[in-house]
Amino acid sequence: MDLGPGAAWYAVAAAALAAAATVVVVAFTGGDLGQRVAPGQPVRLNVPDGGRIIWTTGGFDVDCDSSGAEARNAAWSMWTLRDVDIRLSDGGLSWRGAMILEATPPGEYVLTCTARDGASLAVGEPPPLHDAYTRFLAFAGAVVLALIGLVTGVLVTVRRRRAGRKPYWRQEE
Repeated sequence: MDLGPGAAWYAVAAAALAAAATVVVVAFTGGDLGQRVAPGQPVRLNVPDGGRIIWTTGGFDVDCDSSGAEARNAAWSMWTLRDVDIRLSDGGLSWRGAMILEATPPGEYVLTCTARDGASLAVGEPPPLHDAYTRFLAFAGAVVLALIGLVTGVLVTVRRRRAGRKPYWRQEE
């Protein structure tokens, strides 16, 4: 069976479509609920380089304070995720990402988090892409990859049909 040069281009088209699907899955999934935290109670947490995400079952009115000797020497970054819809489901509850927190240097810290609406809280791993700009770029890249795949597939099919060749999967008919 002679697949001809079109088969390689069909493979390129399929690879581009698969890459687009992979980008979408990676960009819009992920994250880990981690450990549940009782609001208002101090908890010792490891805050790695990538930071931690505060999950809530309520709104975005979440506040975290660090305490202890190690916290005084750390620089903290905390920003809310009001512009990004990051959600997880666990145990019948719907959790949303409320805040990303990072510490410099990374390490073990004591945090006390509160939710003004009495919501449940958890601290876990953030998804790989958790800010609106990066997620937009990932989505735009996925659209470009999908278009490359579709256009390549259509152009190869049109070219093969004009040359009087059957699609490579019907060569034996």
